[in-house]
Amino acid sequence: MTRSQFSILTCGIKTILLLVCFSYLVFFCTASFSQTSKIDSLQRSLKSMGEDTNKVNTLNQLCREYNLAGELEKAKQTSNDALLLSRKIDFIPGSVSAILNTGNSFFYEGDYVKALESFKSGLAESEKGNYKKGIANSNNNIGLAYTYQQNYTEALKFHHAALKAYQELQDTNGITKSFNNFGIIYEEQGNYPEALKSYISCLQLAEKLNDIKLTGDAYFNIANVYSGNKNIKQALINYSNALKYYHQIDFKQGAALCYVNMGHKYQEIDSLQSGYEFTHKGYVILDQIGDEASAAQAKTTLGHINVLLGNYSKALEDYSAALKVFTANNDTLHMSNCYRGIGEVYYYQGKPDDALKYFYISLDYAKAVGNKANISGCYGSLANVYEMKNDFKNAYVYHKLYFAVNDSLFNETKAQQIAEMQTRFESEKKDNDIMLLNKDNFIQEAEIKKQKLLKYFVLGGFGLVIIMLLLSYRTYRIRQSLRLQDIRNKIAGDLHDDIGSTLNSISIYSEVARRKDEQQDEALEMIGEASRKIIESMSDIVWTVNPENDSFEKIIFRMKSLAYNLFRAKKIEFTFHSDEALNDKKLTLEARRNFYLLFKEAVNNMIKYSNATRASITLASIDDTIRLVINDNGIGFNPSDEVIGNGLKNMKRRAEEINAQFRIESSPGNGTHVELSMKA
Repeated sequence: MTRSQFSILTCGIKTILLLVCFSYLVFFCTASFSQTSKIDSLQRSLKSMGEDTNKVNTLNQLCREYNLAGELEKAKQTSNDALLLSRKIDFIPGSVSAILNTGNSFFYEGDYVKALESFKSGLAESEKGNYKKGIANSNNNIGLAYTYQQNYTEALKFHHAALKAYQELQDTNGITKSFNNFGIIYEEQGNYPEALKSYISCLQLAEKLNDIKLTGDAYFNIANVYSGNKNIKQALINYSNALKYYHQIDFKQGAALCYVNMGHKYQEIDSLQSGYEFTHKGYVILDQIGDEASAAQAKTTLGHINVLLGNYSKALEDYSAALKVFTANNDTLHMSNCYRGIGEVYYYQGKPDDALKYFYISLDYAKAVGNKANISGCYGSLANVYEMKNDFKNAYVYHKLYFAVNDSLFNETKAQQIAEMQTRFESEKKDNDIMLLNKDNFIQEAEIKKQKLLKYFVLGGFGLVIIMLLLSYRTYRIRQSLRLQDIRNKIAGDLHDDIGSTLNSISIYSEVARRKDEQQDEALEMIGEASRKIIESMSDIVWTVNPENDSFEKIIFRMKSLAYNLFRAKKIEFTFHSDEALNDKKLTLEARRNFYLLFKEAVNNMIKYSNATRASITLASIDDTIRLVINDNGIGFNPSDEVIGNGLKNMKRRAEEINAQFRIESSPGNGTHVELSMKA
């Protein structure tokens, strides 16, 4: 649930940015005069005009206003009138603007094929009349249409042509927008260095133009790049910069998006209160300007944060309010998210039957729209609930479905990446072939000789590398053997320490039990407790040795089970949040054993000594680091106390064995904070 909601919000933000970009570009496709005139005043002006260039410009402006107002059929008719008059008086700038305006109408309808036809027709008309401004604008719009079709190779080709034309015209506005378009494409491709370079160029030009809106957009886009690259600190800095410029021009929509994105970033670093505050600011603005759909998405995010904070009643209010809007708009995808969020609330409240009801509703809506990410999330949630109900048969069924859909999503992503790489390779290969054909014979012969020489060097180097690899492999096998022996020795030590000491206790309790006095019942109870401890220790050791449990998802699953059983027995309310990015990580046997046993010891200590009523457990993945945080609101203790200090030695020792940073903070009356950070 956690990731799907935010990925949908991010997609919405990218769509808004592209639409803002396109509406700005519409300006280039019309004559250069004031846009403050409304439709009615333009219509009145037309009545007194003769058939000249002024009337063509006015018709094109009226067409633009119709497009922006969503009256697309009127826009097409008006652009057709402008085109007929332009050709009648041989006014090429007017005819190009009319053709591009028609393309804009198709674009707003989502008919990108017809939009492309119009834009290419505008390019042909511009080239025929050597109208450089039209050439630049046509190339720019063609590139944007290809971007919406996700044909990034063609999009980049036409945007480069547009940039070249704008540079020849010394059109700073056009150049700025071209760099912005490059940034959007590179960001969609995940090429963050090139996206950042393009957005920075856009920012520099926007500042030079003293364009406050464009400067804010550039900072916002830069923040999105850092966000995609998991550089949260820089993302927050640039969202703040964008916010400053948006406030200057009272651009409420942009400010709201900044707040919502900042809230998301703070949530990623477990600053839940800050995440809630920023998201709420964004929601208030969106609600004020009447953007119901975006406000409802923000409400969904607030609901999720309230779940993590343990504010379950407030979370239900947020999800219910968002669900009302999505239902009215027949927004099935977001309805699925809300129902799943409500199910999560009941799950964490220990109400499995209610949770199942809402998870199944969410699954039905997710299947209706074919959203595999949501379907996968629902399967995972259903598996967790059935596990809570001790219905392991159904838990197994839904876990299998969860993994099957996840594998499908992974394969689709890889297939798309391979297709993009293939397209890029073919494009580069074509360029190289053209370059080779232009070389003379002498250069070709020299290149062949150089290739032969390089071939000999490569073969010799390859042989040397093979020898080195064989030696390295032999050394590696020896080290692995020694390392495996070391791990076995440690496991034997654990068995000796845990089970040996427990068996010794059982022996003592048995002697006491043989004496028929008042201590007999107590001794028998101790024997039972010690026996259960042996079984539990053996279970943990067998689980850590099993290679099938290498994936972090299995570790999280076992951690959740342990926490749920212990906290439920003590009636401690708790939250357990883990990043989905952790699921695919792998740990060595030693790291897995120490990580899990350290967590177990920390939870057991909380259960035994803290007298807590609420606890939170968070697992996060930050820059290749796994971070475990455990908090409780218990009575706390003094970590420097000699007796308690001895109890922490095992946890510190385990952290040292896996090169992890371990920290514990507590004081009497102030609860306890346990934190572990280790490299993934």
